[in-house]
Amino acid sequence: MSKLHIRNRYATIPNELLNNQNISLKAKGLFAYLQSKPEDWTFSKARIAAQLKEGEKSITKAMAELKEFGYLQNKPVQDKKGKFIGQDYILDDNPSPLTTETPVLGDTDKGGCISKKDYSKKDYKKKELLYSENKFSQEVVDIMELFANINPSIQYGNKTQRKACKDMIKKFGYEDTIRMVKQVISVQGEQYAPIATTPYKMYYKLADFKVYFDKKKSVNKVLDLSL
Repeated sequence: MSKLHIRNRYATIPNELLNNQNISLKAKGLFAYLQSKPEDWTFSKARIAAQLKEGEKSITKAMAELKEFGYLQNKPVQDKKGKFIGQDYILDDNPSPLTTETPVLGDTDKGGCISKKDYSKKDYKKKELLYSENKFSQEVVDIMELFANINPSIQYGNKTQRKACKDMIKKFGYEDTIRMVKQVISVQGEQYAPIATTPYKMYYKLADFKVYFDKKKSVNKVLDLSL
């Protein structure tokens, strides 16, 4: 399970965050919400969504904003054998300058782009690639966490399971994959439903699930007694 760690328990919301025009009010509110949680609080977007009016999609976007500027960080957690078992989230009220400085576009005497710090195009490219990799890794963890609700022993670092997550994201997109996973999990235990307690089993039983849901939809239409 993912845990929340707060760098400064008694910190107030930093003015730099509140006055940053590139961060939405929703992301600032999420920071304040997380700041109120105890150390080692079980971090889950589903859990946050259950306590707030925003859905998981909205929370994901707010988290991405905080991560982009360094106010929310995530790091992999390994067991004693070095196996990846999840991710911990760190709320930081004073992120490093590298993560908070953003380019300012506009006309200058020399033309082009200026920034608060003179980074090369190569530096920006590296940062962009790193952010992309972290985002993709987070999407995989999101899927694994959903399966952890029905399979607590699932191994986050299992290469086969992670590859299945990545393949589904590449094929269907993140949001549709999340929707399908929730749909598959919702029918586990139902009579005649295919069994899939891991991403790998789900991915290779997608055809079976399609048949099952098509039949279920057909039966529901026949039994629909609503006026």
